[in-house]
Amino acid sequence: METKVYIDGYNFYYGRLKGTNFKWLDYYTLFYSYLLQRNSHGSPKLSAKAIKFFTAPIDERVAMDAHSVSDQHVYHTALNKHLGDKIDIISGYYDVSKNKAKLVDGDKEPRECESVYIWKIEEKQSDVNVAVHAIFDTLMDPTIEQVVFVSNDTDILPAMLKLREYRQLSGRPIVIGLVIPKKDERTANTSLIRAADWHIPNISDFELQSSQLPNRVNKGRKPAFKPNSWYETPEIVSDILGLLKEAYGKMNEVYRWLDSIPKNYPEHLPKLEASPFQEMNTKAGCERVLVHAQALRDYKLGQK
Repeated sequence: METKVYIDGYNFYYGRLKGTNFKWLDYYTLFYSYLLQRNSHGSPKLSAKAIKFFTAPIDERVAMDAHSVSDQHVYHTALNKHLGDKIDIISGYYDVSKNKAKLVDGDKEPRECESVYIWKIEEKQSDVNVAVHAIFDTLMDPTIEQVVFVSNDTDILPAMLKLREYRQLSGRPIVIGLVIPKKDERTANTSLIRAADWHIPNISDFELQSSQLPNRVNKGRKPAFKPNSWYETPEIVSDILGLLKEAYGKMNEVYRWLDSIPKNYPEHLPKLEASPFQEMNTKAGCERVLVHAQALRDYKLGQK
């Protein structure tokens, strides 16, 4: 079944990724290998640009972390490098402006409250772009059999209803799916669910953990690396990189070791089931790699 997936990146981030260590997410794997297998409407087929990801570059004036802007840029670069024409990233923008608003004052009605100036911060165009692209693509591409919306925002409801109306008038059997980017299925929006033919009310930690990009995306002239702060234990990751830099001197050698599965290491060291880079995605794995990095640093320095 030829399928198009429309992801509201802002809603996905705040609904499911914020505060987790799953941000280095491979959306193609997540949908093709996991989420689209959970509905009963045939085998999904994802052709070129089948995943459309709607986002906006973070405005550094409102970024809560000093590295947020660069981390987001690196992530989008990694998505493009790793997925190529499997994904289409469509950018809106952040609007930051001064506005007047009513200050809450006890039980007073808004008209009785004082007006104060506030910073109004809004992501613009993502939800509108989701709706416009979904309808335009469906009208222009007769091969599309299934349209999947990924959001819990009712702003996409009119687009879903229009597609249902188009299906009825045209007789074209388009399936409308909905994925709610939440961990707890009880928070799913019922009006969106009623407009869909099928829905997935939540996304599990297992599905997110199993759909991560490689920690180093090595395509192109310059690799893209998962930001340290996106790991479960960023402090240990920094310690590991520091120890390995002492051992090898050159970061290219460090990354080569991290991408391989070490062999013939002393029996007293903890066993690594995957490459150090993969192990570092969990706290327990990071702690195992740290022991290896310390031993490797001591061994290399002892040879000099």
